[in-house]
Amino acid sequence: MLNDRLHSAISRLKADDESVLQEIFQENYLKICTAINRMIKDHAVVEDLAQEVFVRFWQKRHQIEINSSIEAYLRRMAVNEALAYLRSKKVFHEEIDEHAHQLKGSGETDSKVIHHEMEQNIREAINELPPKCKEVFQLSRFEEMSYQEIADQMGISIKTVENQMGKALKMLRSSLSHYLQV
Repeated sequence: MLNDRLHSAISRLKADDESVLQEIFQENYLKICTAINRMIKDHAVVEDLAQEVFVRFWQKRHQIEINSSIEAYLRRMAVNEALAYLRSKKVFHEEIDEHAHQLKGSGETDSKVIHHEMEQNIREAINELPPKCKEVFQLSRFEEMSYQEIADQMGISIKTVENQMGKALKMLRSSLSHYLQV
């Protein structure tokens, strides 16, 4: 039933049926806003990015290949849109920080250095996970997919997803243990 509905929606999209986009928008807009809001707290920016997700979705309708669900696909697009926004803001802020640094003649604060170091260590720890483990972790945590959606997309059982998540979390706890100590 879900596959029939998914294939029907994709067929309608590729046939330039704007009404299916309206249906998808109504079903998923709040979910997309929620996904973006987890990363960006500015309500106006969240709404702008969510609308951009649907604009890009419509623009890419002829190339779309969806293996799990439209909701998961849109959520992935939302996360990517938010990350792109944050990257653009980070570059902007880094330029401002660089100018401020040159004007002040002083270095970054200790907390900024620690935060940057921690982010780097987290990225490295995730990159050191075994490939399947890493993929399951990223789909779960960054793309907010359910274990069932991950299992369907990767063609594995939910139990395997659970095992891979457990393994990933254990490895990350171990790699990042020095940050977890009180």
